[in-house]
Amino acid sequence: MTGRSHYRWVEVLFSSTSQKLLRHLRRMALTADEAEDVLQETCERLIKASGKGEIIYSEAFMYRTARNIALNQIRHKKIQIAAQPTIESHVAEQGDVMADQALEAKQDLKQVLDAINTLPPKCREVFYLRHVEQLSHKEIAERLGISTKTVEKHIANGIRLTHTYFKAVKEGLNLTVLMQETGS
Repeated sequence: MTGRSHYRWVEVLFSSTSQKLLRHLRRMALTADEAEDVLQETCERLIKASGKGEIIYSEAFMYRTARNIALNQIRHKKIQIAAQPTIESHVAEQGDVMADQALEAKQDLKQVLDAINTLPPKCREVFYLRHVEQLSHKEIAERLGISTKTVEKHIANGIRLTHTYFKAVKEGLNLTVLMQETGS
C-alpha cells in the first residue's frame, strides 16, 4: 500500500467504526472526553501498526487497542483515587507537624523573653546587646560607659540566671521564689 492509499484506508476504517467504538468506550465507564482521547490514541496506534503491516483484522485491532488503552486509563484513575486519601493525610500531617513546630518555637521564644525579662536591669541590657544586637564586649563597654570586665560579669550572670530560669520552668518550680534566692 502506498502512503496516500494507506492513510485513506485508515480514514475509511476510522470513520466507519469510530461512533460504535465511542459508544463501546462510554459503556466502559469513561467520560466523553476520555473516550475521545482513547479513540484518538487508538487511531494513532492503528496508523503506526498498519504502516508496519502488522494488522490482519483491522476492526478487531481497533477494538482491542481501544479496550486496552481504556483499561489502562481506568486502572490509572483507580490508583489515583486510592492514593488521594493517603496523599491528603500526608499533607495534613505535614501541616500539623509544621503548625506544632511553629507553636513550639513561639512558646520557646516567649520563654526566652520571659527569662531575659527576669534579669536585673543592667544585666538585661548587657545581655540584650550581646545576644540580640551581637555587639562585642568592647562595643558594649563603650556604649554603656563600663569596663569590659563588668560586661563579662553581666553576661556570665545573665547566662547563669537564664539557665536557672529554664531549669525551674522545666521542673515546675516557683519562679518568683527562685529568682529572689538567686539575686535577680
